[in-house]
Amino acid sequence: MQAPHRRLTRFVTSALAIWFGARRAWNDMVNTGIVFFMLFRYTKLFDRWWDIMPKWLFFLVVALAAILVLRVLRRPCGRGLPA
Repeated sequence: MQAPHRRLTRFVTSALAIWFGARRAWNDMVNTGIVFFMLFRYTKLFDRWWDIMPKWLFFLVVALAAILVLRVLRRPCGRGLPA
């Protein structure tokens, strides 16, 4: 198991990359931050649920989470920020 400060550091780093990229309108930085954030989340899901869930249910949960993330990220912001 990883140390809690490593998990917190990864979360904060990816959140800062998303925030900084959005503030500067750097789409590549935002996308990179989102990718790493989701990788950390899916890794944590794997660590917690792989041994206690049936495999089909685990992959169903991961697929539904991925679909939800895609739907949220495809939604237009509507804040009037430049693209």
